[in-house]
Formats: sequence, structure tokens, C-alpha cells
Amino acid sequence: MSNIEEPVDSILELLTCRNPTVHHTGPNSKTNTKNPHYHFPTEVKEWKEFQDFDVLGKVFGGELLKEALQARKLHPPRIRDKDNLQLESDEFEVRELIEKWNQEVVMSAIDPIVGRFHPVKWKKGKAPDDADCEYESPEPPEKQREQPGRKCIPKPTPRRKHSYAKFKPDSGSVSSNPTSEKDVKKERFVKEYKVATKWRSRWIHERGLVDESGKWNRRLSQRNPAGLPVIQTFTYCVQNMCRYGCILTCEEAFIFRVRPIAESPISQRSEPVRAQLAKNGLLEYASIPWEAHFEKMPEACDTWTINLALWFIHVLAGNEAGVNWTYPRLEIETQFVSQEAPLSNTSQDFEDEVYVENQDGLNAANKFETPVLYETETLPKTPEARLLAKRKWETDGEVESDAEEDTETEQEEQAETDDRFLHSFDAKRRFVQV
Repeated sequence: MSNIEEPVDSILELLTCRNPTVHHTGPNSKTNTKNPHYHFPTEVKEWKEFQDFDVLGKVFGGELLKEALQARKLHPPRIRDKDNLQLESDEFEVRELIEKWNQEVVMSAIDPIVGRFHPVKWKKGKAPDDADCEYESPEPPEKQREQPGRKCIPKPTPRRKHSYAKFKPDSGSVSSNPTSEKDVKKERFVKEYKVATKWRSRWIHERGLVDESGKWNRRLSQRNPAGLPVIQTFTYCVQNMCRYGCILTCEEAFIFRVRPIAESPISQRSEPVRAQLAKNGLLEYASIPWEAHFEKMPEACDTWTINLALWFIHVLAGNEAGVNWTYPRLEIETQFVSQEAPLSNTSQDFEDEVYVENQDGLNAANKFETPVLYETETLPKTPEARLLAKRKWETDGEVESDAEEDTETEQEEQAETDDRFLHSFDAKRRFVQV
């Protein structure tokens, strides 16, 4: 928009506005933050499920997309010299732009849906208490063995213990609807800001950090500037047990999801999730270009923009942000209803046990052609009842409901609403399975 104070007509239009045009001056330094105690992912692969833009119209039965298209007046933030920003290659200036533009845009799109979808807020969180515990340094990369000059028995050197407390991401996200004091500042979506002239995601392939199978080159990534931001942000996910993370520059958003790779079904029960994630983790990523936009044409939107993708992840992280062994498909993500009273705290080990027990049923549910969703109006109100209902849904695709059937009048009103939606968005068939 030539006048960036001109209001837009929907959340989707706001999130697909053109980003400021940025020109970087020469960098004073080409280095990135390094630490010998960063953790390494075992595999780094494209997040193909997220790259399929149709998932936006399928998640929560299409209700999230409908909300994004609903008519409402929103104002993009004011950025001086938006069409020709001159930035020194300095992380402080990059951070300032991201906070004034991307953070403001995403938060403006989050505010209207807080009551219904409970997304996380773009705000730096606090690492959990157990993140301050000691951990062993990652095993050093294998070195080429040399023939010893004489026979000797090498003396094993114990690995030193370190604390997670020193690791601090640039930003993050916290719950917009905390259910306990512990949840108020809990980190749910870690973010790291980098200068585009110092890091680009394509370098991890161009410089041999990932092979064709997706295996990560640990030894090379320790000293290559292209690999350092990846292992840095991966470490933050291990530290905070965050499912989602991202690296933001003024050229792209590198958005990813992590999980441990189970060496065997037994390891899912015996290995703590964090320990296995640090030892044998998978990082799935998608790179969203800074230039992507659909200015004044939200109905033509058929690919992610940075702000739209970040907004979507904030919604997903508000629904479920913890690390687990496996995840259901995004399109059958289930929306949980908030509780008025704080929920009882459940240990990570118990959550892992429950999740593993349900994997067979969940895999069967993933094969359904039509996603089965929780109905937020009929979801059981207690944690115990919710758990039982979730187990039943995962095994037979149904959730028992105490609610009465919709009346004929309610059905007619819903049909009228759906008709209005179809007329307001001709491209709906590209996104939503009717």
C-alpha cells in the first residue's frame, strides 16, 4: 500500500500485505553466535505438510480460514520509508524492524481471535524450571582416527556438565489463556533474529550441511556460519521443550518443527523426550520468502507469506506446543476449549505415556478422509473426561457429546452463514474440503 495507514478489510488481507523493502549495507562482520555446547539435529528435512498451503483451509474444519476472511477493519503499523528502508547489517536494526512490523502485524491479527482459538502471543517467555538442570555436553563429532605411534589404552574423559540457563532466544511466545501460574511465562514458540547477509537457509544445502537423505553434518555445522543459527535455535527448542521454532531475517522466515526420532518402540517408553530429542532429533522446516505478498487481493492467496505463516504457527502453538514422539496431521489438529479453573499439572513422562498408548488409534484416525474434530461446545470440561474423550476419538473417530442435536432453526442459520461465506470467497474450494 502506498499509504500504509489505510485500513484493510480482513485478517487475511492484513497478513498478506507487502513487507517493507529492505536494502542492506555491507556487514561489519560475517560471524554468527557459536557455542560448543549447542545440540545438533540428526536429520533436517523439508516440512512438506506445512508447505502445502491447503492446510490453512483444512485445520479446525476450515473455521480458522473463515475467521481470517471475516470482514473487519484493521490497520497495518506505520513504518517510515517503507518502500526503501536502508538497514546496516546489524542485528539490532533487524530486530527493531521485525518488532515494529512483523510482530505488530501478527499481534493485530491475533487479538481478534484470542477468545475463540487461544493462540499464543508474540512475547518472550521464560524457560521451564527443569531447563536449569545440568546436562552433558553433546558428544563431539567423530574425528578421523590416526594410527598411534605406540600401543596405549586411551583414558576415557567424562563429559562435563552444563546448564541450560545460559541459553536465551531473541524472542518467543507465551499463552494468551494461561491455565496456571506456571503457564503465564512458559515459552511456546522460540524465535531467533539474524541478519540476511550473514545467514540464508539455502546455504545449508549449498555448503554441504545436509546430504540428500536429510542427515545433518554435525562436524561441519560447528564451524560453518550457515549451520550455527540452526543448531542454536534447535538447542532453544530442546531447552524449552518447544515443538515450534523459527529464524527470522529480512529475506525469509525459516519456520520449523522438532521431534525426537524413536530408535525403537521401547525407547518411547524408556527414554525421556528431551534427552532423546537432544541425542537424535528431527527438524522439519519451511522457508517463506520476505517478498511474498498478495496486496489487496487476499482471494488470490495461494501460498504462505511470512506474517500469515507466523500467525498460523501462533495458533497451532496455542493449541499444543510441547514436544512429543509423533504428531497428528495438521489438518486434524483439534481445538481445545479453555478451562475457567487452572488445570492440574501433568508431568511430561505421563503425557508421553498417554500419547504412546494411543499411537495405533491415532494412526488409524489419520487415514480418515474427513477429519474428525472436537466440538468446542461439547468438549468434556474436566481433564479426566477430556482424556477419556480424546482416547475414544483416537480409536474410533467419535467423541461422545451430552449436547442436544441442533434444532431446525439453528441448521437453517448455519446454512445461511455458509452461503454468505461461499459468495464472499470464491476460492474457498482451494482451501476447504466441503
